[in-house]
Amino acid sequence: MDTPGIILKTEREKQKKSLEEIAGSLKLNIEYLKAIENEQYQLIPAEIYTKAYLRFYAGALGLDCDSIMGLYQKQINVPPVRKPAQPEEKEKEAVFPYKPALIIASVVSIALLLIIIVKHREPDIAPVQGTKKPVVAETEEVKPEEESPALEAPSVTGIKVPEINGEIPGTEKTGVTEEQTAPAAGEVKRLSLEISVTDTAWISAGIDGDKPKEWLLKSGEKISLSASEKFVVKTGNAGGTRVIFNGQDIGPVGERGEVIEIVLPEGGKKQY
Repeated sequence: MDTPGIILKTEREKQKKSLEEIAGSLKLNIEYLKAIENEQYQLIPAEIYTKAYLRFYAGALGLDCDSIMGLYQKQINVPPVRKPAQPEEKEKEAVFPYKPALIIASVVSIALLLIIIVKHREPDIAPVQGTKKPVVAETEEVKPEEESPALEAPSVTGIKVPEINGEIPGTEKTGVTEEQTAPAAGEVKRLSLEISVTDTAWISAGIDGDKPKEWLLKSGEKISLSASEKFVVKTGNAGGTRVIFNGQDIGPVGERGEVIEIVLPEGGKKQY
């Protein structure tokens, strides 16, 4: 079966073009183009990046992009071979010999229980008849306890209750002003981030630890984001990616075709 890597490599060699020439015209990482021809997709950072490279590569050679993408989807979605289910006859044969023994044991247990119940039935009933009168006597003695004048609520006519709208003695008005100003002190400033590209670039951005979102931006396009804590940004073309963080222009974050990950506001940078 023809695969995207074989078709692209064959067509490139047919047109007598080198990988360096293709990478230079498309401004793409040559290592990723090699990975596509060798079908080593795991070497490319993300699937959306792989799809973008396949489309750009096919377009540069004049091939049908949709046809190449269809072959790629078939290649990565090959269903695994299922093993036939094992017969359960052995399990049934192993369980069946124990059924007669279980039935006999159940019958014997039920018979023993019936004998015990019939034998001890009369002695269990007799004591119940003799305990009826003492129970009545106990309930009659409890009745006088309901009359308890000590439970009456004490008089409150001698207690002065301050008015709700009045000031409470011993308090100051400064406490009220602290409660009013507390929310203003707890306000959190939002972080802003603007990413623009001068060359085609794949962008991935994670906000406050959430799952990253991905874009494929073309020259002149940009995105604006906001966060409470931090941004984790990855670009597949560092030289063509410009970053503005909280109004400060950081500029290009690396070289053209270089894959870079940066963390803001920490400022950490990781190169792939």
